Amino acid sequence: MHKFKKNDKTVEGLTSHFVRHALLGEKIQGYFIKSNDQIRLPQDPSLTLLLVSTGSGFAPFMSFIESREQAARAGTKIGPIFIFHGCRYKKHDFLDQLLKGASTVLNISTFRAYSRTDSGRLDRSRFRSIFRQLLSSEQGPRTVLVKKGYVQDLIAEEGEVVAKVVRDEGYMYACGGTEVVTRVRNQLKRTLEEQGCTSLQELIDSKRYQRRRSDRLSDTMEPRKRFFCFIILIMIMHLLFNGLM
Repeated sequence: MHKFKKNDKTVEGLTSHFVRHALLGEKIQGYFIKSNDQIRLPQDPSLTLLLVSTGSGFAPFMSFIESREQAARAGTKIGPIFIFHGCRYKKHDFLDQLLKGASTVLNISTFRAYSRTDSGRLDRSRFRSIFRQLLSSEQGPRTVLVKKGYVQDLIAEEGEVVAKVVRDEGYMYACGGTEVVTRVRNQLKRTLEEQGCTSLQELIDSKRYQRRRSDRLSDTMEPRKRFFCFIILIMIMHLLFNGLM
């Protein structure tokens, strides 16, 4: 069951808490919304991947990592994986824990941006982290860059990495909120032009750039919320009118 800390209190995840305490045989009402934001791995596991995410937007990529890890343990040649990840605070970055097992058999390089972290403290913590990696026997993903900013800033700064992925016939993916995915797309377009690479539209057409918006469900639900609010308002007005009569 998912748990997290909020104001020094342990809070249980809404969905996992509900499922854990559901009774055997209990009926659960729900529905599925078909999304057009489907992302899929290339069939060739040796191709390079660039994964761009923010916060919990990294969750869909875990299936990618697990698939590549299983293939690598079975002896399949796996291409390198570059991860551009952003979140507000360094303490909310759990990539090291999530990738600890997979990084023992996969070539994973991470580039991280924290928008609300003090840059001075960030520089010191970066060097401490790298120093610990050199001295420790513990495995983990290789951290190439840590900076204060946003995930699109990583794309702008690491244009050579983006160009390498494209020239190696690799695949790029972006997951996050609609606004973030839009900014990532715009920066990718500029970076590809600066690097003299294939245009972003060509990558989209060939499925070599795919994106998934994590707030797509809420966007879909919004019209339904307005409809139900309107119905409730009509019912209240009806009750009030009948009461006055």
